[in-house]
Amino acid sequence: MIKSIYYIFLSLIMTGLVASCVKHEFDKPPVSTEDPNLTANTTIAELKALHSAGKFDVITDDRIIVGIVIADDESGNYYKTIVIQDQTGGIELKINATDQYVKYPVGRRLFIKCKGLTLGDYNGVVQLGGGVFDNNGSPSLGGIEQALTDTYIFPGQYKQYVTPKKLKITELTQADVSTLVELEDVEFASGESGKTYADVVGKTTQNRTVEDCNKNVVIMRTSGYANFAGDLLPTGKGTLTAVYSIFGSTKQVYIRDTRDVVFTGTRCGGGSGTVTPNTTIAQLKALHTSAFNVINGDVIIEGVVTADDQSGNFYKEINIQDATGGLGVKINVTNIYQSYPVGKKIAINCKGLTLGTDGDTKLGGNTYQSNGKDLLGGLDAAQMASNIVINGTGTPTPKPVTINSLGEADFSNFVILKDVQFVSGDVGQPYADAAGKMTLNRIVEDCDGNTITVRTSGYADFASSLAPGGKGTLVGIYENFGNTKQLFIRSAADASMSGSRCSTTPTPGLEELDEDFESQQNEVDISLQGWTNIAVAGTRIWRGKVFQGNAYAQATAFKSSDATNTTWLVTPGMDLSTPKTLSFESAKQVWVHDGLSVWISYDFNGGNAASATWTEISCTLAGKNDPDNTFIQSGIIDLPVNTSKAYIGFKYTGDKTTNTTSYRIDNVKIKKK
Repeated sequence: MIKSIYYIFLSLIMTGLVASCVKHEFDKPPVSTEDPNLTANTTIAELKALHSAGKFDVITDDRIIVGIVIADDESGNYYKTIVIQDQTGGIELKINATDQYVKYPVGRRLFIKCKGLTLGDYNGVVQLGGGVFDNNGSPSLGGIEQALTDTYIFPGQYKQYVTPKKLKITELTQADVSTLVELEDVEFASGESGKTYADVVGKTTQNRTVEDCNKNVVIMRTSGYANFAGDLLPTGKGTLTAVYSIFGSTKQVYIRDTRDVVFTGTRCGGGSGTVTPNTTIAQLKALHTSAFNVINGDVIIEGVVTADDQSGNFYKEINIQDATGGLGVKINVTNIYQSYPVGKKIAINCKGLTLGTDGDTKLGGNTYQSNGKDLLGGLDAAQMASNIVINGTGTPTPKPVTINSLGEADFSNFVILKDVQFVSGDVGQPYADAAGKMTLNRIVEDCDGNTITVRTSGYADFASSLAPGGKGTLVGIYENFGNTKQLFIRSAADASMSGSRCSTTPTPGLEELDEDFESQQNEVDISLQGWTNIAVAGTRIWRGKVFQGNAYAQATAFKSSDATNTTWLVTPGMDLSTPKTLSFESAKQVWVHDGLSVWISYDFNGGNAASATWTEISCTLAGKNDPDNTFIQSGIIDLPVNTSKAYIGFKYTGDKTTNTTSYRIDNVKIKKK
């Protein structure tokens, strides 16, 4: 059935017709509807018996069948086709329209007036359609035109679900074609490990082999247009619910979506065999001596998965750990957790793979300043199958650390912090911006005032969960971005904080500041001890720039891929208990808007600029009438005396279409009067 769809698609493309498939959101149908005033006079089995193999049989008498929809086109695995079933069998119903699941979803009873419709078959699968059309010189069964569906199809009650027939692979017969079956104690063949259901990139249908413990097999066939085509095949054993089909003499099954595949048990024979590691994770990481290191030998490591991508806070990445350390593993597929969830022990043959850190070109996009997370990259779906073997299960055990003790040896480690709490400004705030899908930082402190950033993706399923207000434990994967210590948690449950809060004694602010940015690299994001460089809108932050030997900080929305950009570069906390002054230099390039402003805050928490209270500072800034690339003195600015720690924020705003001026700052100085 699906193969015929593919050939029809191919012929359309060859004749220059281009179709685009777009998923729409529809209102849910009512939970119940009365059946039409019709009575079936023919079973599906009797109707199918009227068909002569290889021919097209027009139904000329008043036959009515009734069946329940067991498969629709919602997931995309069926195209312009639904499958209905009664107590005698099932049949494919071809309809020349998309999104039929809206009107004819799984579980709805349909009455079909068959007079005028046509029976055909595709390699042994009987189909009911609207007539015959010329498919490049070959007659093919076409679907019922959408304008005629109400003439032939009369929908009835919802939620009339069919119970699948429990069978073994060897028990599948012709009578089961186009019916819902349940196969128990089956698994994907070991050679399918690490593969996806279909080719989501090339949009091609793929076959995957399902077998029982006696090696009897059936083919699972999945369209490249299915919305789960890019999902990884699960590696365990279990129950498969599917619509049975055939292609000639080949047994085939089609699932409706991945909920039909429940493979969570131990595989036949206890697994696919184990592989003996010959290298520790620490030894592997020691091989990383430059930006990229391709592993040439048969280096095999083993580790327990400590973090996966199920919650969405990790994307196309898992984390593993052995007794010597942790490692991030980047794999260019989604839903990795279905194959390698937390707690799985896996062995990886690293030959041909690449060592790097997050931000390196081969391991994730444009080249930014690499952070302190060690990564193994270069894996796609095919390489997963050949390079990764499940060696059983293990228990992810976090390493006890303190915020101060965290160092380079802990990069990518699964760690636990005790007696910590979210700073008061972040308590009750969401971990990230779920609506805008923006990553946010929240700050956690210990009772001595030492802090670490908890960084959470806006795509995490717990992004809208609120940071707890008590003191307790925090577990996650540690990394370092520049000089900023960061922790990535797997879920909101990783922050278990219900105890009484500790009272912290804040660290004293700096007495003076003199920053010329000469330590920063050209085209690398600004990273300075104590400074905060954060995006509030968009993804761009302040970057280091070097021109004619002078280094400075620059922010711009020019050629941005974001609709808007707002980014803050904030100084370390300053002690303003005695009179101080601020001075700096600013410059602009290609002025179209005033995008730079300067602010002061006394409640900035070191991570969340949007939630702090800011007061704008009056000063001289480079503007429209100043020459490009020429630094302008701000003047000497008196800062208000305040016993609270103060932060000076340089705020840039712009957008990719109109407000694209580039702004620069240099020689930021805070001095005693």
